[in-house]
Amino acid sequence: MKSDFLISIHSLVYLCHKGGFVSSQELADNICTTGPMVRKNMLRLIRTGFAESRNGVEGGYRILHPDATLKDLAKALNISFVSSDYMTGSMDKDCLIASNMGPFMDSLLQKLNQECIDRLSEYTISGINERLSKGAVK
Repeated sequence: MKSDFLISIHSLVYLCHKGGFVSSQELADNICTTGPMVRKNMLRLIRTGFAESRNGVEGGYRILHPDATLKDLAKALNISFVSSDYMTGSMDKDCLIASNMGPFMDSLLQKLNQECIDRLSEYTISGINERLSKGAVK
């Protein structure tokens, strides 16, 4: 799973938990990452409509849609969970296995990725916040 997606989930759940504007430094401390990493990630969440920002002493970031699902988030951020940077075989080979393995694997990876994304519809940001606030990890 991509670290940006994990940071996004953590950020939104923490913002949901706090219920108001939270500074990038407070987010970074809670996520155990750097301020610049949080700001970069929050910019994507603002652009996709999951959060908003406000300048000033009382400023920071705030969640806009606590009932959004992780599927909504993954689709908005264009996250791919199952991929490969290498494919075996070649369309130019005179072997049915070698010439068809690439397209088969492409199809398989797309199906697996879609199954992962569909499974994320079972989780909302607010639901994760409720579970973690009760100490329920699973």
